Amino acid sequence: MTSLLIMVIVVVLTAWLVSLVAQFRREVNTARRRGLNAREKERRLNLTIEGLMADEKTLGQRIEDQKRANAEIDKTVESTRTEAAARIAAGRNRLLVLHGRRSPGDKEWIVTVVNPTVLKQDSSNPLAHEWAAGREYLVFARTEHEARDRALRRFSSKPGATVRVVVPAPHDLFHG
Repeated sequence: MTSLLIMVIVVVLTAWLVSLVAQFRREVNTARRRGLNAREKERRLNLTIEGLMADEKTLGQRIEDQKRANAEIDKTVESTRTEAAARIAAGRNRLLVLHGRRSPGDKEWIVTVVNPTVLKQDSSNPLAHEWAAGREYLVFARTEHEARDRALRRFSSKPGATVRVVVPAPHDLFHG
């Protein structure tokens, strides 16, 4: 009977050890799968990081290119402002045509339009001083009053624009 008991104990211990070994193998396999998954995630993250670094380099280059382009634009704007200010300072006489429509009975009028508010609002604008001093426009109208009205209608959207003077255009305006 003792040998039967010993055999039962051996069988039970063997079954328990087999069960323990199977559980250990499952845990090892699970740990291996987690390790493989972790390595795969690390590989994908490294690829993502490399892609982002390449994008960062490309974007950095594009930003530098845009900065250079902006600097060129700033130079162009500044030179244009300087040129416009120099032309205005030179006091060149110029006559602007308000519009090209002309009826058979219309006469030629020189209308001086002023807008001193432009100088107050934006003194850096190259045309601000010209607007404050007055800009001359050639207007085709039947009467002085109609010429004044046409000029005011044209500049009604600009607050502060007024007509300083309306005079008939000289006869030799186009044949000077």
